[in-house]
Amino acid sequence: MWSFATEEFPVRGWTTCGDKPVASVELKFIGDSNLEIESAGDGSFEVRMPAGKYTLFAFAEGYNYHSEVITVRSAVDLVIELSELEESLGEATVTSNYLATDIDFLRPVEGTAIYSGMKSEVISPERSLANTATNNSRQAFAKVAGLNVWESDGAGIQLGIGTRGLSPDRTSNFNVRQNLYDISADALGYPESYYTPPLEAVEKIEIVRGAASLQYGTQFGGLLNFKLKQGSEEKGIEVVARQTVGTFGIKDSVTNPIASLSTFVSAGGSLGKVRYYAFVNLKEGMGWRPNSDYNVKTGYVNCSWEVSSRLTIGGEFTTMSYLAHQPGGLIDSHFEQDPRQSFRERNWFKVDWNLASIKVNYLLSDLTELSNITFGLLASRQALGFLGDAGRVDHLGARDLLYGQFKNIGNETRILHRITHGDRVSVLSAGLRIYSGNSVALQGFGDGGSGPSFGLTNEQTPFYSVYAFPNLNFAAFTQEVISLSKNVSITPGLRFEHIVTRSSGTVDESILNGAGEIVETVTLSDTRERERNFVLGGIGASWKEGESLEAYANFSQNYRAINFTDIQLQNMGLVIDPNIQDEKGFNADIGVRGMKGIFRFDVSMFMLKYNDRIGAFYTAIPDPILIQKPVRYRTNIADARNLGIETLVEIELSEKLNSKKISSVKVFANSSFINAKYTSSEITAFDGKRVELAPQWTLRSGVHSTIGAFGFSGLYSASGKQFSDATNAIQTPNGAEGIIPAYSVVDMSASYARKWLKLEFNVNNVTNAEYFTRRAAGYPGPGILPSDGRAIYVTAQVKF
Repeated sequence: MWSFATEEFPVRGWTTCGDKPVASVELKFIGDSNLEIESAGDGSFEVRMPAGKYTLFAFAEGYNYHSEVITVRSAVDLVIELSELEESLGEATVTSNYLATDIDFLRPVEGTAIYSGMKSEVISPERSLANTATNNSRQAFAKVAGLNVWESDGAGIQLGIGTRGLSPDRTSNFNVRQNLYDISADALGYPESYYTPPLEAVEKIEIVRGAASLQYGTQFGGLLNFKLKQGSEEKGIEVVARQTVGTFGIKDSVTNPIASLSTFVSAGGSLGKVRYYAFVNLKEGMGWRPNSDYNVKTGYVNCSWEVSSRLTIGGEFTTMSYLAHQPGGLIDSHFEQDPRQSFRERNWFKVDWNLASIKVNYLLSDLTELSNITFGLLASRQALGFLGDAGRVDHLGARDLLYGQFKNIGNETRILHRITHGDRVSVLSAGLRIYSGNSVALQGFGDGGSGPSFGLTNEQTPFYSVYAFPNLNFAAFTQEVISLSKNVSITPGLRFEHIVTRSSGTVDESILNGAGEIVETVTLSDTRERERNFVLGGIGASWKEGESLEAYANFSQNYRAINFTDIQLQNMGLVIDPNIQDEKGFNADIGVRGMKGIFRFDVSMFMLKYNDRIGAFYTAIPDPILIQKPVRYRTNIADARNLGIETLVEIELSEKLNSKKISSVKVFANSSFINAKYTSSEITAFDGKRVELAPQWTLRSGVHSTIGAFGFSGLYSASGKQFSDATNAIQTPNGAEGIIPAYSVVDMSASYARKWLKLEFNVNNVTNAEYFTRRAAGYPGPGILPSDGRAIYVTAQVKF
């Protein structure tokens, strides 16, 4: 029998060590409902929970971990006794050590969102010993199976990751969010992320594969959410200051002993019912190659007010600006000769990014929760330089200037309701999203100098291409976790989308004669509009054996709207098919994950079906003068079918080592194997070819140990070869297309933490391997973009 109410009971108590209270103890209640809270400054805690049996885990820095089983049938009073870390570790320590790991899975229900039956990961950068000062994504995402990482930005300014054969280009195939609101340029019209939060400020990174499409939008890759840190609940103010110095080694130290500097300062705390957190991050460096210096400034502030026990209101603001010198791409022979060389001195990139949000959380009842986020973006990016092929000499004349401005505003409202039927609980989530974006793209000729002067050649000279891209999106979605039994649940869901994509503008096109001389310049106007309505569906399933083992499966439809780079009339010589269509398909997963003894694991198979995939290739089109004009043509090239296996296995060895000094020793390996091919193509050049940017295998393996105040980490990363374009070209004269060879990289890290002081030491690319992960077809190349060689970083942190 169904009912809409259930009785909850208070669970309260104290966390102590001897006769002293222990503050900020993380408490996890694992059972039919999963809850996570933190004890207050005096060690007290209180939470209301439905009746049931729970395993309680408690852990805090400097103390052994504690676990016990509790039964909630009425009010429960607890005293949780913790022992200092020097004491011997028992079985409970080993179990809860996993809860302090740097990789975890999302719970079935988090806030007002549902993740039951979905493949997910939760990363804690701080616990991973990754080089957070440089946003080293190879290290930060080391335990996420199947990620393809672009490593052409050693400063970590822009993140480039893809999964399951999707392009890593500015992470555009993920729905990228910060604290669950959009941060990309335009979620529909231009879903590229020029801003990446500093990992030093990130508490968790949440990843949900393609099944996230029903709750978060139409990207095939899924959700990537950066959850930033919050201020301490126990202190009025807590300050963290970090200073990082980087060098490329002895050879460079003669003229450039310090290659990079990074300063990070944060302050946070609680003043009564108000909680706040803010940081400033300043980075500057010379880069591994010539002409790759950069300067980055990032600031953030977040403030929330607990109006009552049911209502919380918060707001936040982020600003980021950077100027980066771009060394350009290389052709294959130049890379083989010396990957550090650069033939571009006049290429620059400038970004200004401003984000704001207001969030309201309201507990309508003990069973119903409402969240509302209003967010907006005001940003711009400017690219300036000579964008000719990597093998061509810079003509030292006027440079190409590309300017983009992005304005968008949106709102997402979600409601989550728990429904009881007998001794089981189902959860219903529903929401509405409205989003409006207005982007402008301009192209013109910049000055002929070498510095970062982003004006036109002559201020009176207009841009030769001027386009506006307004778009509108309305979506309604719902998902429900239906509990069929104590162990089995299914999660059906639907999403309705209304999308309007528009473009309007003019472009000056020069007509050349056979000698390459300009005969005439014609101004062309172009206005387009695409409006569509569609429904996405999906269903997930979960079978659990307690909280230690889960089998999951999911099927979700995906949809990716054409963006303004797909419908713009001209883009640096790229010709767009006027009949280009949206991309459609689905993601499907089946897997098993959990903990068993000393093992943590997640093993799954997936299928990604990608119909009408958009790509570009060289061809010839009719031309008034040349009869057949060679161009790079962008269109729907083929359907793609990607099949694969993704595995993660982590082993906690500390109990087996039987040492009182060793707190934790974890070894892990994650791997992926993918068969990604084009099918059903009308263009024979693509049919049966491998999907580009889809290495057949990836492997990341490492060890992470904690011995007293010391931490050590080693990481081995390897990837099989991949193609950079859909024709599977082996090599081309301009370096923009061809094989990306297999490569492997080794990283090492160490840390020492004592009270208010922490020291970190990182060596990236220990063996100084020469490799690359990206061939650029346009900016900032074109050509091969080499990855950084060996780099050494030292960080000092104080907290008070």
